[in-house]
Amino acid sequence: MKKVSIAVILFVSGLLLIFSPFIKNYLIQLKVNNSLNEFTDQSADELKRNRNKENSKEKELIAPPSELDLLKNVRFKGKPVGVIFIPAIDLQLPIYGTMTQENLMFGAAEMNDHQQMGVGNYILAGHHMKQNGLLFQSVPTLENGDMIRITDKTTIYEYKVTSNIIVHETSIEVMESNDKNEITLVTCDEPYYTENRTIVRGELVKETPFKGQEAFFACTSCS
Repeated sequence: MKKVSIAVILFVSGLLLIFSPFIKNYLIQLKVNNSLNEFTDQSADELKRNRNKENSKEKELIAPPSELDLLKNVRFKGKPVGVIFIPAIDLQLPIYGTMTQENLMFGAAEMNDHQQMGVGNYILAGHHMKQNGLLFQSVPTLENGDMIRITDKTTIYEYKVTSNIIVHETSIEVMESNDKNEITLVTCDEPYYTENRTIVRGELVKETPFKGQEAFFACTSCS
C-alpha cells in the first residue's frame, strides 16, 4: 500500500511538472483578459481614479513570475489606467499606474511616478515570457516603423517605433527624456533573469479623441 501511495505521489508530481507552465500561462492570460474587460466597463474618470501612486514600487524589472508567485496572487484584481495595443505583434495589454510585482505579472506598468500619456518620455515595463505572445514576449521583435497605440479612454496616442536596442540594466540614460513626446518599452532581452534589457522607443505621431474600443483596436493605418 505504501509503495502504491508513493507511486501515485510521484505520478501526480510528474504531471504537475509537465503541465505547470501551461497552467501558469493560462492564469496570466486569464487575469490579463479580466483587466481588459475591466477597462471596457470603466469610464475615463474611473481609470483616472485607478492611478494610485501610494503603492510600493519595484526599483527594477524583476525576473518573470514563477508558479508560486501566481498562486500568491490568484485573487489579483488589477486597476488599469489604460491599454496598450501593438498591431504588428498582436499585443493588447492593460496598463497599470504602478510598477509592482503583482501588476507586472498581468500587464504593462508605468515605471515612473506621475507619468502622463503623450507627454515627455512615457515609459512602460513588461515581462519577457517564454510563451509566444504572452505579455512583452514579442516586444523585442518590433521594427522601425511599427505602430504603438495607447489610450486612457480620453485620447488615443499613436507612436511610431524609431529604435530597438539592447543595453545593460545599469544604462539608465535610455530612460531620460529627449525633450520629445515619445514612448519607451522596457523588457528583459531573454525570458529569464538577465542583466540586459531590450529598449524600444517610438515617437508620438498622432493624437486623436477616443471614440470607442472598436475604433481603437481597428487601427487600419497601423503596420
